[in-house]
Amino acid sequence: MNPRHLIIPTVLITFALACQGITLTATPTPTGNVKPTMPSTSSGGSGLLHFENQWVAFDYPKELKAYAAGDKSFRWYPELDLGGELLAGLGDPDVYAYKMYFRSIRIMRLSKPAGYDLQKMMSETYDGVAQRNPIYDGALRSSGPVTVSGMVAYQKTYRVFSGEPAYDLRDIWVEHYGVVDIIAIATAWHNPDNFAQFESMADGIVKSLVIK
Repeated sequence: MNPRHLIIPTVLITFALACQGITLTATPTPTGNVKPTMPSTSSGGSGLLHFENQWVAFDYPKELKAYAAGDKSFRWYPELDLGGELLAGLGDPDVYAYKMYFRSIRIMRLSKPAGYDLQKMMSETYDGVAQRNPIYDGALRSSGPVTVSGMVAYQKTYRVFSGEPAYDLRDIWVEHYGVVDIIAIATAWHNPDNFAQFESMADGIVKSLVIK
């Protein structure tokens, strides 16, 4: 797929251009009083690059561009935001327009409110998503428990429309040491082959992910 030929209707273009000066809602700062490091770019001959900072480590394909924690130049369509502080991000340069990624993988950290369990936190988050845009079944339909970094996590898959195109979303929630990390995988729908390719990349990243 040629990214420059993505067809984005006028309503999305207008909204995206209007968002250039918007700052996303302030979110909790990741635990720990250390500055994030930039990713390593050593491939080790495997065709993969490696990212590591104080919070996470993972391998990723060279086709994606990695961003360090808190990097303001890494931007995604704001309607997909679930809150939290960016620990690391990956964008697909093949689907990049208006200074935003339309296919991305974000690792976000949120503080868990007092008195909340993970299920309540997820429920209220998706209630908020549904108020912005109705939630539909997506192509994956694979919500449920998964294992990430040796821990039990919960996966939510769904689709939203905000103008065009549709977005298939996969959020993986991991609770540990009083905080919650979300691996948010967003894929702008184009065709089944492109979708499967990006999801395969995401699977490899999730499999290699180490949460510290």
